[in-house]
Amino acid sequence: RTLRSLEQLGYPAYEIIVVDGSRCSETADVVRDGFAGIRYFHVGGHGKCVALNVGIGAARGTIAAFTDDDVRVDRYWLAELVAAFDDDRIACVTGLALPMELQTRAQLWFEESGGFTSGFEPRTIGLDLPREPGSLLPYATGKIGAGVNMAWRTQTLRDLGGFDVALETLSPPWPPGAGHGTAAEDLAAFFDALVAGQRIAFEPGAVVFHEHRRTYDELAAQLYWHGIGLSAYVTRCLATRPALIPSFLRRVPRGLAYGFGGSSPRNRQKSADFPRALTFAEWRGAMVGPLAYVKGLSVARRIRAAQAEGPGIALSGSASQ
Repeated sequence: RTLRSLEQLGYPAYEIIVVDGSRCSETADVVRDGFAGIRYFHVGGHGKCVALNVGIGAARGTIAAFTDDDVRVDRYWLAELVAAFDDDRIACVTGLALPMELQTRAQLWFEESGGFTSGFEPRTIGLDLPREPGSLLPYATGKIGAGVNMAWRTQTLRDLGGFDVALETLSPPWPPGAGHGTAAEDLAAFFDALVAGQRIAFEPGAVVFHEHRRTYDELAAQLYWHGIGLSAYVTRCLATRPALIPSFLRRVPRGLAYGFGGSSPRNRQKSADFPRALTFAEWRGAMVGPLAYVKGLSVARRIRAAQAEGPGIALSGSASQ
């Protein structure tokens, strides 16, 4: 579904790159049997950040657009993203991610919890531009967009270092058996661009349709991981740029009010039957995110060591086609 929608884009010339981080051959079989013109890379068992960085290294265009395998892109998605790069200071453009369906309560609750929607008006974000009073930038980058629908100037993203592999395999110390996952690598990239003096544009005409989780258990796990990713991301911001700690501390009261206040823009849209347990799942994740990030740093060191030994794993480089 995703690949067929990408093949039908209304754009004159573009390449499609699939980077497969799975351990099975299913995606490779799909690409080989039905999509001969697509460039395919396999990073065998390594996660999303490594896959994204391999894609950056392989991209031949000046603009690299990203999406996930659980979406369908609009025919004019790429054209709208590219058109928004109308200023050399814009490093990244994000777009609108709408639900593919709203057939279950879990899918509705995901939208009520914030979803991927970042508004419906075009805007440009930069630390050199006027901001709303009480703005939480550059930390609250989730309001800018999401990795499911974004495009970057390829060289700018390479210069920023790509996506932080310390967020590659966040493994929480609690609860036992929670597994691991990638979270907030898009937020970290947005943050890096903003503090480097770059601008990010939001273009609602660039639309993708996302398949939300259908069951309560799937949504609870997703929100738990969202909490982990958010606090791991904040930990990463402060650990990599300690000079920003005073600025961050001044924003903590506003951030807590926005994240947890019942009347905040984030929470007041929740319906009366929105389960409190889903909110608690996100809070529990947030409590363990910093420790998960510390563990992620060791993963990043192993990946960098493997990269130094050979080309099979790339942070922002290449892979065997």
